[in-house]
Amino acid sequence: MPDLDLPTLHAVMLVISVASCAIWMALRLSHPDFIPARLLLISGLISFSGTSLYSVALAKGLSTPAAIGALAIVGSVLLMWIGIRRFYGLVFGWSIAGTILVVMAALIALSGNSDIGRETILFAGQFITHSLIALDLFRHGKRGFGSGLAASGAIANIIANLITLVFCALFVLRSVSASTLAIVRTDAMLLVAFGAILIIFGIALMAIDNLLLELEERASHDELTGLANRRQFVEQLDRAKTLSRNRGTDFSILLIDIDHFKQWNDGFGHLTGDLALKHFARIASKELARGNLLARTGGDEFSVLMPGCALDQAKHLAERLVLSMRKTPLALENGTVTLTISVGIASSDGMALNQKEDPLALADIALYSAKECGRNRFCIYHPALDAAFGRQT
Repeated sequence: MPDLDLPTLHAVMLVISVASCAIWMALRLSHPDFIPARLLLISGLISFSGTSLYSVALAKGLSTPAAIGALAIVGSVLLMWIGIRRFYGLVFGWSIAGTILVVMAALIALSGNSDIGRETILFAGQFITHSLIALDLFRHGKRGFGSGLAASGAIANIIANLITLVFCALFVLRSVSASTLAIVRTDAMLLVAFGAILIIFGIALMAIDNLLLELEERASHDELTGLANRRQFVEQLDRAKTLSRNRGTDFSILLIDIDHFKQWNDGFGHLTGDLALKHFARIASKELARGNLLARTGGDEFSVLMPGCALDQAKHLAERLVLSMRKTPLALENGTVTLTISVGIASSDGMALNQKEDPLALADIALYSAKECGRNRFCIYHPALDAAFGRQT
């Protein structure tokens, strides 16, 4: 088997860069709003350009293009780091990246752009940039397979560049020969290529996991208010009913309507109606205790699930919600509008709900009663309401 040389390994790095570009391009086209894919795609393109320029410049002994290629290679890794930071919602880090490249350029110039000086600075730059990647992955990354894979790739690059830096220093001190340094550089480049593959596939897995979580989030949350949707509410309600049946744990639910919302929405317009829905969502979210679930279960219908809460706790929450809405008008461009709500309460506490009882239906009866009594209030379900509203038991 022939020995690997630097030109061959540079060609391998070019193939890896092309593969990464294909991955990020596919991700970019399928998910245009996924900003990290755009940054990673640009990183791959710069890596390809920088590696090509560096390889050709070394072969032809062109020092200035080699320096530019070295800066481009480190710049591509820095852009990858920025993409990872954006993935986690962190500050981009442009100033740090710019500082590293400026310092590298200055050091290359001070070294007279000699081969050993430029190579040493290149390895030092890659050591620093991959350390930044590893640091953010360990500090902010979710402990998943993708982040672990990417972190492993970054560590492989750190080790490879650190070893090469040590041997460059030994070469300058004339403790090792040029042939020994060449062997170390070649072996280190192989480790760099392996690490690059791990980073690319690790980040790709992270992106896929993130997109799947976003899809799951959209399937279980209301897009307008960001609250849970009816599907998630019913799932959590079924769990609460199961716990109540098996362990005797109480639960309560509140069914809430914004009073006269249809007329109000038609009069002020649907955009203002959306503001009203978000206004209530903000106010109600502040009143909830830990473990309560607020969901938008219809157009202007909201529901609150209170696992482990008896009727008194549900009553107190309903009081606070009605009062908070009354005291917190909605601010519009031309003034303010006071919104009120009606609330129906149903609780397993003392009601002995059987398997056939639908707590939402009972809360709906209580809500209807609150509206019939003048709105802007809450009403607690009681079996006596069945006859009043024609419910068959």
